Amino acid sequence: MASMSRTTTMRRRLGALIAGAVALTAASVATAGAAPPVPMEGRTAGLVRLGADTRPRSLSPGFLLDRGRYTTIEAPGATGETGVGGINNRGVIVGGARGGGQPDRGFLRDPRGRFATIRYPGARSTLASKINDRGQLVGVRAEPDGTVRGFVLERGRFTVFAAPGAGVTAPFDINNRGQIVGFTGSDLSADAAQGFLLAKGVKGPFTPIRFPGAPSTLALGLNDRGQITGVYNNPNPPPSPPPATTPPMARMA
Repeated sequence: MASMSRTTTMRRRLGALIAGAVALTAASVATAGAAPPVPMEGRTAGLVRLGADTRPRSLSPGFLLDRGRYTTIEAPGATGETGVGGINNRGVIVGGARGGGQPDRGFLRDPRGRFATIRYPGARSTLASKINDRGQLVGVRAEPDGTVRGFVLERGRFTVFAAPGAGVTAPFDINNRGQIVGFTGSDLSADAAQGFLLAKGVKGPFTPIRFPGAPSTLALGLNDRGQITGVYNNPNPPPSPPPATTPPMARMA
């Protein structure tokens, strides 16, 4: 039961990342190694300029906190959720939007509050994770067959990449050197995710990231110094505390 509870908690946590910041969960992958990624040049991004921020209409809008002031971030047409994935030092925000009778789609919001929709042609859904100060954006696209691939969007063009043999390749962050971290797996079960680093960008080899002894590892962020952050599933979790009981006198009151 404890193992099932940990797995459920992990899946819920990763599911929240999917909805909020365009993270997608993954499971075991037998490949990774040092094999190069599979780049595919996509068509132009076709960013469609939309309006500025408006009055909230959705269940879960995003927000920007700047110098003590909150600003609601809500992608046009997002009646379900606007998940803010990241912001660069120029104030450009990216993320994913849900609802409004449309497939999940990515968005870019400039410092003036103007939105642009990001859709990969032919993909079931397109979600954006992070953007660096050079304007390079990473995210994921979901294929009709259920596979998930990562992409870099730069100057209006997609470059799609995938770890060899993986059904899911999900980048979480990109630094100003163009290095990318994320995780790979065979599906979306989140039971044995493996982190990865692309130290030379999408044209370099995948370097696996595994916390020693952990059944699953996610690489979620990195800075320009190459420091990487993430989460892992504890292989030896402490026992769950017993359920609280009500003292007899309290029950009699």
